[in-house]
Amino acid sequence: MAANAINPELVNLTTADPTQVICALDASGSDYDGRLGARISALFVILIVSTAVTFFLVAAKRVRWLKIPLYVYLFARYFGAGVIVATAFIHLLDPAYSEIGPQTCVGMTGRWAQYSWPPAIVLVSVTVIFLLDLGAERYVEAKYGVHHHQGNLEDIATSRAHTHHDSITPTPISHDD
Repeated sequence: MAANAINPELVNLTTADPTQVICALDASGSDYDGRLGARISALFVILIVSTAVTFFLVAAKRVRWLKIPLYVYLFARYFGAGVIVATAFIHLLDPAYSEIGPQTCVGMTGRWAQYSWPPAIVLVSVTVIFLLDLGAERYVEAKYGVHHHQGNLEDIATSRAHTHHDSITPTPISHDD
């Protein structure tokens, strides 16, 4: 038996520190249920489906008879982004609270006890994602000259947008030296 193991016969729950009781209970068990095959196969299912959909969108852009109407494309794009965000909130926020929330061993000790960290981490993550998206949008505008207030939305989404480079006509090089 380990030297730091807790003997439940010697613990008085009325006088024990709640932090130590919760930390002892957290350390006592594992939540793993043994479904390793299902977890590994889920990764491959996600990989195959996301790759197939990505290649379909690339093919739909290049093959004429696979053209997707603009508003169907935009709906699918924003719906997919919403599904990703909702999935993150549903499947990650609750486990975050159960691991580092205020009613856990981590959440009751040290500086973790001063603030509820899961929503703070979510807020910082959402802000960083927004800033990355904004930076990427500005980069594309600067590099390719595509601005939201210019041109037709369908032309921009289907790569038929005209930039300031389109008006330059290449001239052949003369070898009359």
